[in-house]
Amino acid sequence: MTRFPEDYQPNNLLPPLIETIKAKLSLDQVVREYALLFDSEGELIGKCPFMGCDGSIAVDRNKAFFHCDSCERNGDVLSFIMEIEHLTLNETIKVILSRYAGL
Repeated sequence: MTRFPEDYQPNNLLPPLIETIKAKLSLDQVVREYALLFDSEGELIGKCPFMGCDGSIAVDRNKAFFHCDSCERNGDVLSFIMEIEHLTLNETIKVILSRYAGL
């Protein structure tokens, strides 16, 4: 589940845009920009880009969800980018729209 920052103010356009991003932007594609991932029993695992611990981050492709056993971070593609880049939700959306122009 996405953890929204305290300054998050929903409006009519933001929720549909968030759902579009989650549907079209592959979490494993984004995580692979920060960590080398390997297939393991239906999940992708690798060194946590937050803490640097080997084999601690797992990406579930089917659920589009990540979890790190070491630092206990977890979430979807939006929360991953928010945390790794230290951005607000609005900043994250702007980064996604500029970096992944095909959305």
